[in-house]
Amino acid sequence: MLPTGNLLLVSARNNEGACIATGIFPALNDSMYFWGGASWRRHQQLCPNEAIQWFAMRYWKSRGISRYDMGGWGEYKKKYGGVEISIPWGRKSKYAILEDLRDIGRRTHIVKQHLAGLKRKFFAPPGSIKPG
Repeated sequence: MLPTGNLLLVSARNNEGACIATGIFPALNDSMYFWGGASWRRHQQLCPNEAIQWFAMRYWKSRGISRYDMGGWGEYKKKYGGVEISIPWGRKSKYAILEDLRDIGRRTHIVKQHLAGLKRKFFAPPGSIKPG
């Protein structure tokens, strides 16, 4: 891949210099995108994800970008302002069983996330911050 100037890679570091969060933000024409990110749960009280988001927005805005597609839905995205839009899409599988397997996978993921949240809420180690 050749450098195009259309990709921003961001990392947040703690006071010791350790990387605690990262983000990937491509941009094209008048839009930037949140392609993906990661952070360590033990450092989330420092809010590194928010710092990365705001940095990327300011960076691309200073270069003429006027739109930001954060992708998907999430309640936390409301804090950044913006306007929620819906983009319809459809899918048709060649084999009906694929639709069933996708649906099972989606539901399994939702249950897994729910159980992980309950585990953190009720069985968090002593001294850790429990979700509200």
